[in-house]
Amino acid sequence: MPPSIVPKAAGAAQSILRVAITAGARDEGRLLDLNLRDNLPKRQKGHYSAATTPDEVKAVMDAVKAMSSEVTRAALLVCAYTAQRPGDVAAMRWRDVDTKGTEWIIRKTKTGQSHVVPLSRQSLALIESMTRYSGGAEYVFPPLARQKSQHLHRDSLSKALREAGLRGKQTPHGLRATLRTVARERLGISADVLEAQLAHAKRGEVAAAYDRTGFVEERQRVMQAWADYLDGASRDSVMSIRRTNA
Repeated sequence: MPPSIVPKAAGAAQSILRVAITAGARDEGRLLDLNLRDNLPKRQKGHYSAATTPDEVKAVMDAVKAMSSEVTRAALLVCAYTAQRPGDVAAMRWRDVDTKGTEWIIRKTKTGQSHVVPLSRQSLALIESMTRYSGGAEYVFPPLARQKSQHLHRDSLSKALREAGLRGKQTPHGLRATLRTVARERLGISADVLEAQLAHAKRGEVAAAYDRTGFVEERQRVMQAWADYLDGASRDSVMSIRRTNA
């Protein structure tokens, strides 16, 4: 329970007990000390569910590529290919995508800096396929039916994975951990390059230098290799699915 919610929840519970006392359903003077902040069980923090073995990666990619919603499928695949935060992918703007330069600029990340995201051929194809859905709109991924947001809601991505049978196995955010683990173990990619791709904040003077360089050129090669690896792990390619649904 978020800290800001605790006082409201305690107040609501106290009000319920007062009503019960007034109605005679509870004895007078038994208004308990509802110190929810100290008495509620602590929330268990854990990692986002993520595929970390080749077989698990194959299962995730197969499930995503079999999804019927082209918008949701494309957004999840871009999450997988780029390993960016699902909220950033869902809110991707056309103005921030350079298709000729094969880059996507996230204007403000958690570190407060802009982040250059190299785009693989697969990612570019998926993004460009959204033009028939978003038209001249600001955002690449349009909202689904009954969504009030201007762009696809990131919760729709989580829901899609759960409905695909991946509850407890894969989350959209966990795709970042999939890159961090599998690309390091299977492709031998430098941890510094992977951290730069994930836009993780670094400490120290040497790390700060890594952040400034960003390894953009190297990450372009790495992310293409990663996208090819993901496609090789699944039974179909992105383009074959697009042809089937055309």
